[in-house]
Amino acid sequence: MQAQLEDLKRELNSIVYPVLTLPPEISSEIFLHCIPSTRRLDVVNIDEAPLLLMRACSAWREIAVSTPALWSTLDINFAKNLPPHHSSEIVDTWLSRARLCPLSVTIISPWFGISDLVPFLESLRRHPGGMRSLELNLILEDYKRMAKHRMSFPLLQNLTIRLTQNENPGSICVGTFDNVPMLHELLMDFLSPSFIILPWQQITKFTAGWYTLVECSEALHLMPNIMECRFVTRFNSDDGVPSDSISHPKYSRLLW
Repeated sequence: MQAQLEDLKRELNSIVYPVLTLPPEISSEIFLHCIPSTRRLDVVNIDEAPLLLMRACSAWREIAVSTPALWSTLDINFAKNLPPHHSSEIVDTWLSRARLCPLSVTIISPWFGISDLVPFLESLRRHPGGMRSLELNLILEDYKRMAKHRMSFPLLQNLTIRLTQNENPGSICVGTFDNVPMLHELLMDFLSPSFIILPWQQITKFTAGWYTLVECSEALHLMPNIMECRFVTRFNSDDGVPSDSISHPKYSRLLW
C-alpha cells in the first residue's frame, strides 16, 4: 500500500496544471477580476480576494504579493474589535504590497470611536502612491479628533463623509481636507456643508443625504462649478426655506 501511495504521488507530481503554465502577468490580470465589487465584511477577509488567492498555492501567493493593484483597496472595520497593534500590522503589510499604487480607503468606526485616528490617517497620507479615494464612516467624537489637524492629500479625488450615529454636530468644523487640489467628487450623509472646510469651487459631483432645503441651498452656493448633483432631502417646517434663487449654467444632472 505504501508503494502504491508513492506511485500515486509521483503521478500527481508529474501532472502539469494548465493554470500554472500561464505567464505571471496574465494571472495577475485574472486576479484583479477576482476582487469583489461588494464585500461581506471588509477587505481583511481570508475568504475573499486578494487573501483568498494566496491560500491556493505558493505560486499564486507569489503572484498575488507581486501585483500591487490587488492591494490598492483597503477597508478597515474597527467595529470588528481589531486590536490596535493588529490593525497597524495589517495596514503596514497592505501598504508595502500596494507599493506605488494610489489607495482607495474605507474606515469604519466602532461605537466608541478610534482613539488613534489621526496617526492612522497620517500613516495613510505618507503612502508613496498617495490616496485616490477615502470613505469615512465615523462617530462625532472621531471627527472632533480630526477637526484641528490639517493634512495634504495631493491625489485625493473622491471623498465620502458619513456620521454613523444620530448625533448633533453642533459647530464643529473639520479642516483636515483643505489641501486637496484634485478633489472633485464628494458625498456627505447627515452633515451640512459647514461641517467641513473644502475647496468647494473644485467640486463637480456632489451627493448629500438627509439635507434640509436650506442646507441644499448652502451647498449649491458653495459649488459654482458643480455639474452633477443629487440630494436626498428631509422636510421639516422648522427648517426654513431658502430666500434666494440659484443659477448654475454648468449643470448636466440634478436629482432631488
